[in-house]
Amino acid sequence: MAIHDSPMKSKATNDAALEILGSVGRLIPTSPFLERSARYISTYGGSDKVLTVLQYTLKLLVPFMEWRARLQHSHGKRARPISNSTSSLVKLIGLIGDSQMLFRLLGLLPTMNWASGLEKDPNPNPRLLAIERLQALSMLIYYPLDNFYFFGKHSLYPMTTQRQTNLSLWATRAWAAYVALSLLHLREDVNVLEQRGQTLRTMIKEQKETKDLVVSTGPSDSDIKAEYQAIKKKRSALVLDFIANLFWFPQAVHWSLEKGFFGNEHLLSVFGFIANIASFKKDLDALA
Repeated sequence: MAIHDSPMKSKATNDAALEILGSVGRLIPTSPFLERSARYISTYGGSDKVLTVLQYTLKLLVPFMEWRARLQHSHGKRARPISNSTSSLVKLIGLIGDSQMLFRLLGLLPTMNWASGLEKDPNPNPRLLAIERLQALSMLIYYPLDNFYFFGKHSLYPMTTQRQTNLSLWATRAWAAYVALSLLHLREDVNVLEQRGQTLRTMIKEQKETKDLVVSTGPSDSDIKAEYQAIKKKRSALVLDFIANLFWFPQAVHWSLEKGFFGNEHLLSVFGFIANIASFKKDLDALA
């Protein structure tokens, strides 16, 4: 009898073990946000954006913690006016920046593919096409300069400090041109969206005119609703894109100048945080 019971007990034990392992996954709640976030982070652009948001969050957190330490010290609640955690956070900020520059070594290939795609399937709007071509050109200039700067910064290629500075300045100027062109692109996008809005109003008017006919030839309610939602989603994306580029632009101008433009580095961190939060939300909304 024991010979026949052994396989049954073994199966029961295996089933129990599998059930325990499965309970781990069941404890994790399923949510659309979690699914979108996972899909977003699995892409190069998504992981880079998440790291950038983290980097700027830390850049704002560090001065706050230093201010808090000084305040506590002045009230006798801390022995020294120094936060013990800030040095580690500063190192993490540097590691994030270096990792992003490392991944940008691969950025030239997608940019080349994008530039090629513009000619294979050109934008029907001639103004937008011209802007996109200039944007592609600016990024084709940016990536090699940024990559060589990275090589020089980490002594992978012999380079003087002045040459590193020049490469960084011209790379940032190329990025500044891209950001400025993005703002122009957004202006044209708004014009296109206004035309879509006018078309939608025409659809609604046609529907009202044909609602009393036995056989309606006007647009259906589902067509109007779908177009309304598409315009609403596009308008939201344009607003977020405008906010992102509006706050990226002063950063680009500052880093394009050898002596900079703003005297307060924390202000640049605020600009970067707002820009990347807006861009991050726009990307997540697009996955919804």
